[in-house]
Amino acid sequence: METETIEKKIEGLKKFEYKIQGLGGWLVVVQIIIYLNLVLIPIGLLALMTDTMQEQFEYIKLAFPEYMWFIWFGTGVSIIMLVVLIWALICMYRKKKIFPKLMIAIFIAIFAVDLLEPIAIIALIDATGDLEIWKDTIRSGFYCAIFIPYFLKSKRVKNTFVI
Repeated sequence: METETIEKKIEGLKKFEYKIQGLGGWLVVVQIIIYLNLVLIPIGLLALMTDTMQEQFEYIKLAFPEYMWFIWFGTGVSIIMLVVLIWALICMYRKKKIFPKLMIAIFIAIFAVDLLEPIAIIALIDATGDLEIWKDTIRSGFYCAIFIPYFLKSKRVKNTFVI
């Protein structure tokens, strides 16, 4: 009789499994990254409107008009990234199931843009010896190496984003 009671309690405890969930853990770092980008991207866009940048645009427009697409492409990507990051933030706080896939796509897109930018710069102005242009590519590659596996394997992510 007593053994049956103990066995039932053990089975009951096995059924009760503590699920790690919520927006804690490494998801705090993801939130910080999103908020930082939501602040830094508009600052970068506003910097394009300064007088110094306007003078540089005029010079590029006159000297190298075929390269203006590069500036417009960067501006367009920044605006699209702002919208997508706001969408990601909404999905995160609503705990939508799409959020992990969305963040993986964001990290891959940022890496792709950060990889294409130095390649385009090298093609346009032949800056092959300047390793500084690869800094953003290395940083975004580092983020991808950490956060993509995290979003794919984390129990917290699987238990939190279920709606």
